[in-house]
Amino acid sequence: MSQPSLLNKIMYDTDNIKSNVVPRSSLKVVQSKVLSIIADAIIRSMGPAGSNTLILKGNNDTNLIAEYSKDGNKIIQNIRFQDPIEMSIASEVREITHHIERVVGDGTSSAVVMSSLIFDHLNHCFGESLNPFQTMRDFKYVVDEIKSIIMDHKRECTLEDIRNITLISTNGNEELADVMEDIYKEHGMNVFIDVGSSIDENSYIREYDGLTLDVGYSDAGYINTHNGTSRIQNPRIYYFEDPIDTPYMISLFETVINNNIWNKLVNRETCIPTVIIAPRLSRDMSGLIRKIITMLYQYKETDYTQKPPLLVITNIDGISVNHTDHIAQLCGCKPIKKYIDPDIEKQDQAKGYAPTLDTITDDFYGSAVVVESDVAVTKFIEPYKMYKKDESGEYIKSEDGALITSEVYDNIINFLKNEYKKYKTTGEHAGAAGSIKRQLRALESNMVEYMVGGVTVSDRESLRDLLEDAVLNCRSASANGVGYGANYEGWRACHIMLEDGAKCNLDNSKSTCLSVISEAYDEIMHILYATVLKDDALSNALLFMDRDTGPINLITKKYDGKVLTSIMSDCVILDTISKIITIMYTANQALVQTPALNKYV
Repeated sequence: MSQPSLLNKIMYDTDNIKSNVVPRSSLKVVQSKVLSIIADAIIRSMGPAGSNTLILKGNNDTNLIAEYSKDGNKIIQNIRFQDPIEMSIASEVREITHHIERVVGDGTSSAVVMSSLIFDHLNHCFGESLNPFQTMRDFKYVVDEIKSIIMDHKRECTLEDIRNITLISTNGNEELADVMEDIYKEHGMNVFIDVGSSIDENSYIREYDGLTLDVGYSDAGYINTHNGTSRIQNPRIYYFEDPIDTPYMISLFETVINNNIWNKLVNRETCIPTVIIAPRLSRDMSGLIRKIITMLYQYKETDYTQKPPLLVITNIDGISVNHTDHIAQLCGCKPIKKYIDPDIEKQDQAKGYAPTLDTITDDFYGSAVVVESDVAVTKFIEPYKMYKKDESGEYIKSEDGALITSEVYDNIINFLKNEYKKYKTTGEHAGAAGSIKRQLRALESNMVEYMVGGVTVSDRESLRDLLEDAVLNCRSASANGVGYGANYEGWRACHIMLEDGAKCNLDNSKSTCLSVISEAYDEIMHILYATVLKDDALSNALLFMDRDTGPINLITKKYDGKVLTSIMSDCVILDTISKIITIMYTANQALVQTPALNKYV
């Protein structure tokens, strides 16, 4: 009789094999639970009856900071989880709210709750879809149709709308609504408002002239102030009109950095304040950029005054090229272009139109009194060529003491007005007309800085959070138009599509996507109104939501047509959800960093 093999004697328990693979079933449970936890935390702050959340920072009595806020975005930024998948989901939610706050200010709370509802509905309706990416495409198609219906209901923003939008964004704060109305009344609908914190209980307003670019610093390493901005005074501004993606363009960039920053540091000399604007940086520059950022991060917050005054603004492909060109012209920058024909480049270098490595630093910069950048916006305060100056560089003023705009500025404004008039007259190229209108608003706007006062730091920060949302919402409404708030526009658009389903040419998958979004809107309406209304009042509010006056005002308890927001609010919320939440839905497994971190099986 043969002996049993050693293999047959080994009893191996395959259930104890450890890996970093998390199966779909476990992943979906975690995703749904985390989204639900974050949504539940946000619901407590929603609407005029929502209350503050106590946010604690610091780990001992010495550096403990207590902050009270009902700002949805701030609450989300401070929610933490322990394990890797949970942390990744929270990070995705933070990306959603950050984008929405940057574009329209208000709506972050709605976006988080809608994300949770839509994710659960997608899983319930589609389950393990055979083609999840087709589901994503169908979802996007439906979102685009909803957005189109929403935009059909927009109207121009008025001064009264500014007050009502502020009241809704600040939960009925009459004082802040008065401030916003006064600022817009004095400076016009194109005003650009920045919000800061005062150092005491007094609030104050500071006015200045300048231009804005809707893109911020390219890395947090450029921050050189305690309020999280990069502020460069009297900088040399270099404008690369084309992407920096050829060896020679990279050499020009590096020459500016070497001459203005690196060489000065090595020789213990004062660095030259430098701002570089470029549409895009090549991947070949990653080593150089990493070296720059590493150097900047060596300076602690206490050493901001010693930090080299350097700022790089890039990734501006989505911004109107003309608008960026106009800012560069008003700063007096010579555009730095990419050449295909080397002979033409040499001819332009001889004429001084194109830079060489010897001339780039001193001959191709413009300037402004201040360039200040945060994560979303860059401000160019008093560009060098914005106003008329005499031969000594002093401003020329009118008889009443006002500054006189320069010929460069006037020519740009007149050109844009003529182009806008041409497009409006012919009715063609509506997108181009809208772009020109936004450029005009940006160039003609005044800048106002409102410093919020309060008895304590916590008091000031709480008011600042409310006002920042209102400011961004009013800015978007002024530029894009006004619609009803409280998610009404999205809700109405869904029901219009449901009633006209045949006309919208929706197949089964698209119809299901529409039902998913519509049910989420129904639920969030119920959640929002239930924070104030109970029983019969709640039922009546939901029953009569189809009125032309929009949703019931939870502050006045009336259908007064004053629940307003930027028409873009629901559009941005839906667009962001369609790009992020649907990607989460299509994930059919997860790979955590190591088997030791796999607590999900």
